[in-house]
Amino acid sequence: MKDFKKIKKTSLSKNKHPLWAKKILRIALWVAYFGHKIKGEENIPPKGPLIIAATHLSYLDPIILSAFIPRDLFYFAKKELFRNPLFSKLITKFGAIPIDREGFTRGSLQIGINILEAQKCIVIFPEGGILEVRNKLTIKSGIGMISTLSNAPILPVSIKGSDTLFNLKSLLKDKTRLSLNFGELITSKNIKSHSKGEQRKLIATMVQDSLEKLDNENI
Repeated sequence: MKDFKKIKKTSLSKNKHPLWAKKILRIALWVAYFGHKIKGEENIPPKGPLIIAATHLSYLDPIILSAFIPRDLFYFAKKELFRNPLFSKLITKFGAIPIDREGFTRGSLQIGINILEAQKCIVIFPEGGILEVRNKLTIKSGIGMISTLSNAPILPVSIKGSDTLFNLKSLLKDKTRLSLNFGELITSKNIKSHSKGEQRKLIATMVQDSLEKLDNENI
């Protein structure tokens, strides 16, 4: 596997998601999911560093986010996906960064900070992966760590229906199955008076509360 600790800031520019490709992808998703519903697009900053904290239901979620966010995206993916050299090369080209499901390593954390310092976006699935049983959101503290170290704002996103593409029951039951709900930005500037450790926990709690609210909304 490639040594991701040696990735330089200059290599970040190679990850390009052209708008024409995003438009084609949105059309494909419209057909595949019999339409889609989007809310809160005005909350997406057009430039500057951005952490995108999204719920995670399907391996298609990074592709879906890329289609509807008009910016180049990098995203953390579980390290097991990088075991196949060819697949590893493919997803790395599209901005994937390996991370341990249990949390950030020093290398992956530094890469994330480099991306944000380069004024780019990084996607984090703060639940730690796709959960088979998802009765309640459980946010890991890593989202708070990278936020406090980078001072980058967090954009919470609730994704619904991405796991229904190959679900026959959902196909017969629902017409429009895919929806994205973008929340208001969360910033660490509001809690500067707390210690770093407490600040990280508070940010993780704010992300969890926001995602739960977005998840419960009908759009």
